[in-house]
Amino acid sequence: MHARRHCRCKNLRRLTCLLAIVCVFSGCDFDQSVNPFYLSQDVVVDARFAGDWKGVDSEENSALSVKTLAEDSYNVELTQWDKSKKEKVNWTFEGHLFKCADKLYVDLLPTAFRVSGKKNKFQTSVDDLGFLVALHTATQVDLDGGRLSLSWTVSGDSSSLFKKEDQASRERELARKKRRQAILTMPTERLQQEVLGGPPDGDSLMEFGMHFVRRNR
Repeated sequence: MHARRHCRCKNLRRLTCLLAIVCVFSGCDFDQSVNPFYLSQDVVVDARFAGDWKGVDSEENSALSVKTLAEDSYNVELTQWDKSKKEKVNWTFEGHLFKCADKLYVDLLPTAFRVSGKKNKFQTSVDDLGFLVALHTATQVDLDGGRLSLSWTVSGDSSSLFKKEDQASRERELARKKRRQAILTMPTERLQQEVLGGPPDGDSLMEFGMHFVRRNR
């Protein structure tokens, strides 16, 4: 009887693939925290959120499935395909809708991740990656009839992409990195004030979003 040996190289390649795809999804610029962005009294329920949604932009090839998980939470499954639809990436989150400053948000905590296709197959859950910590993110939610938008803002300056880097821009980027590190362990009250409340003084915002329409049954 032979003992089964794990191939570290294979596992490393899988982990590298996982991290790379997660970074592409989030742009590595999502404000993320080990603490939730909501307090228990902030949580709300909105029946319009649940359902099957398809991406408005056909080039994104994305779909969103939202199902009630518990009395105050949702199972949120985001799926994205490549242009040929031969490769598929799927994220599963536990979601909580909450209100902050009269705006509707969803706090997303990843629970599973899958890659499937002819060339790549990979599946994991948070429990399988014990040395990594599942992090909370929050996106603003806009529900308008049969349309759903998830939007978020990132502090930065898009014009810097086309300018020669100088000392001032390097210092601003360093300050942003330090802020993201601080956000990682901020308590919820500070997350709502300093992250959902807007960027630091003097910093600009870049807006991103994903837009969906409800699938017809």
